[in-house]
Amino acid sequence: WLSTLGGEIDYLIPLMLLNYINIESKGDLTILKMLTDLSSENFLSKLDDWTRIEDFPVVNAGKVYRVVSIQDMWLFLGDKIKRKDIENLQKVIMLIFSETIPKYDLPKEQRYMANIIDKKDRYSKQLIEGLIISLIFLKERDSKFLETSIGSTDAFVTVLVRDVINNVMTEKQWLSIAEFFPLITEASPETIIDRMKKEMNNSESEFWELFKVGGSN
Repeated sequence: WLSTLGGEIDYLIPLMLLNYINIESKGDLTILKMLTDLSSENFLSKLDDWTRIEDFPVVNAGKVYRVVSIQDMWLFLGDKIKRKDIENLQKVIMLIFSETIPKYDLPKEQRYMANIIDKKDRYSKQLIEGLIISLIFLKERDSKFLETSIGSTDAFVTVLVRDVINNVMTEKQWLSIAEFFPLITEASPETIIDRMKKEMNNSESEFWELFKVGGSN
């Protein structure tokens, strides 16, 4: 499949960074456009053709496209990442985490009905997880990028995670980011630990809302 795509191989980088796209999600399509610099219609038309190629690393399951093996994708394409891809990745992650999950606009007792009363997630959880996993892969490959125009991916990930977590102040923000904590912590453990220490020393922090019993988070 690498030889079949030829000059279009660079378009696979956004797919590798995302790992997952739900084409019924407007938020997912917005992120896809930001990473590819193409209209979602144009890109999805290409993707539909590519998934017909034997052993192609992305499969189509109804309204979802997902990477078969993220490890294999990084093995084949990791060294093809360009500075622009890194910059776009930074933009989409900052965008996603600047917003809160809509269900947290509701009272606790109504949150379980979020999908019914038009408070659906703007972005697929799997897409967000895919982006964070990409940060983990980038950090692990720091030595491969040090001598390129990209520079230290370890430093890039650390600064990006710090920027994301330092913007979290409100109860809604803490609740929205909480379910991604395990992956974010894997991407930059020191950054998360430092922030947790700070919040634990502040009894007035909205962070403590995560631990309140009652209702449905």
